[in-house]
Amino acid sequence: MHVFGSTRLAERLKELKELRPRIEVREAADVIGLLTDPECFGTLVQRYGWTFDRAEAWVTSALTALLLK
Repeated sequence: MHVFGSTRLAERLKELKELRPRIEVREAADVIGLLTDPECFGTLVQRYGWTFDRAEAWVTSALTALLLK
């Protein structure tokens, strides 16, 4: 289900012409899927001791920088 949601979001960003040039939907979906995966997010919070808010802000910032114009 996570893959479906990530793909749908990437497709929507493409429709809105918000993806950076040369980033394909599949790559965007992979990046979204990785950075929003509960295991990845849990690693930031549980293993590295980040607060939920810090992890959320960082993931949002990283996704914006990597994917959006």
